[in-house]
Amino acid sequence: MKMPLPFILPQTVLAFVLTFSGLVMLSGCSVVSPSGAQSGSAAQSAEVVMSGDYILNEDGTLRKPHVTPSVPTMDKAALQFNEIGAAQAAYQFVELVEYAWTTGDTQPLRDFSEERCTFCQSTIEQIQTLYEQGGWVNGMRLTVTEKTLNAPIDESTPKGSEYANSYAVSQVVETSEFDFFASGRLNHNPAARNTMELFIHWIGSDWKVAAGRILDESE
Repeated sequence: MKMPLPFILPQTVLAFVLTFSGLVMLSGCSVVSPSGAQSGSAAQSAEVVMSGDYILNEDGTLRKPHVTPSVPTMDKAALQFNEIGAAQAAYQFVELVEYAWTTGDTQPLRDFSEERCTFCQSTIEQIQTLYEQGGWVNGMRLTVTEKTLNAPIDESTPKGSEYANSYAVSQVVETSEFDFFASGRLNHNPAARNTMELFIHWIGSDWKVAAGRILDESE
């Protein structure tokens, strides 16, 4: 069965961080302040270890724990234009989002996203802004727990023709608890569970994400 286009459009232009993990909602997260750390002359040379074992730098920022995850690679099963390939490609996208948030390296995610995907580009921009301003994310894990839809897009409509050779994939993604440092504050984000919808576009011999969104709880 082919899926009509209204499955996912209109796209939300909110970035993944805004709707999925709540990173920008600083006021709703617990904040660890350096009140218990050394101050003044007592802190000049020593590394101050704060709550959560994070190290306070001399400039007052927190040092991100050293992590060296490998860039996620797509399973060979994904390199085929069918439901199996589309499902694997959607899973790859989630892994690349997790990798980008935990490392600040957005290039692999950018390479897997089409320019027209405002969802993808907004997510990339949010990640870059966070890291450029000295922020970081630590401990985030994204897990796909369920595929709720995987079907080719109906190309017989004018809008559907814009997404020729594409699959609509809907999947439930669970986000672990994690910490993030932004605007000089250490925050803790609770675990969450949301549905992600994607248009996965087959281009010659590979997949790219052409559109996407995170569903609101009311949808």
